[in-house]
Amino acid sequence: MFSPSLHRPFSARVPAKTLRRQVADWLARLRSRRALGRLDARLLADVGLDTTRATREARRLF
Repeated sequence: MFSPSLHRPFSARVPAKTLRRQVADWLARLRSRRALGRLDARLLADVGLDTTRATREARRLF
């Protein structure tokens, strides 16, 4: 069965507001992860993380 919504360009299927919100969320996560990567071991321990786990999380993109 033909579904027209599957054949529209991406921008026509996703409202611009939704797309902007998704990009904003990705950027916020990126900033948070970069900040996490700058914390020293003492501060990481305060939030319950070790350096290995924090480094792994800081390297994630999205």
